[in-house]
Amino acid sequence: MVNIVGRIAGRGVAETVKGVAGVFAENREARGARAHDADMAVLGQYAAEFTARDHRTWFDSFSDGLNRIVRPLFAIACFMSLIAVPVWPEQALYAAEALAAMPDGYWLLVGLIVTFYFGGRMQLKSQDFKLKSGAIEAARNIAAIREDLLTEGEAHPDEKAYDAIMADDRAPMPNWAIAEWNRRNASKGA
Repeated sequence: MVNIVGRIAGRGVAETVKGVAGVFAENREARGARAHDADMAVLGQYAAEFTARDHRTWFDSFSDGLNRIVRPLFAIACFMSLIAVPVWPEQALYAAEALAAMPDGYWLLVGLIVTFYFGGRMQLKSQDFKLKSGAIEAARNIAAIREDLLTEGEAHPDEKAYDAIMADDRAPMPNWAIAEWNRRNASKGA
């Protein structure tokens, strides 16, 4: 579109049309770049978390192994009992009678332990998922705001344009001038 208008009316008009169109329609290339940058930031954060795990001791690894073995053991025990009952029916009958003879309080305790272990794990995973998805969305929003600040005007304005905007206290400052002022004064505030 810009090329067609540029050939007909000239390059200045084409740039004006491009600027006006940018107000009404989002630049897909810039949106893709922002999304890519946000995704790369999230992946960088995950990489930092995994490299932070390199400083763990053997006891940390052993504890994680014990934590992770509980669910597979439950699954293996369930499937093994399905196999063991037809193979050794008499021993399965003795085991079932022994389990039936256990007091109700013991079953309540075992049920509570299993429920809290698996329920707590499910709750932690759900909270972790919400935190990570919120971090991804926040990173995308920050990237979009930064892109808007830089695309609204020049990324690095020349001194004359910046000084003219700073001298005019009647007109509101554009975002690029605010970003430039923040960049220049960042070291003064610290």
